[in-house]
Amino acid sequence: RIGEMGVLIKDGEMVFNPSLLNDEEILDKQQNFEYISVQGETNNIELSKNQIGFTFCQVPIVYSFNKEQKIKIIFNNGQEKLMNTNALNKEDSQKIFKRTGDIKLIEVNF
Repeated sequence: RIGEMGVLIKDGEMVFNPSLLNDEEILDKQQNFEYISVQGETNNIELSKNQIGFTFCQVPIVYSFNKEQKIKIIFNNGQEKLMNTNALNKEDSQKIFKRTGDIKLIEVNF
């Protein structure tokens, strides 16, 4: 299922490519996304039209479908990292794989 969501691991990096994602899964209206965090807490994210949410290693990932290609990583310490790419570097990918709790949310725009 993760492959269908477009998450691939290449050379230790998470790559996002939702080409297999079924268009019917993309939201056509606002919806609440509930998930369990790495810390074991229940959290909610309000998703909007043209978004979809899921978790990978208990880190929420929100896809937004618009005209931009970028990734924003929101860290638990409040810092943010913005990248014009479709992949996370090895360091940030490892934080997710190891469930360090450092990353709060990943927003991916296509």
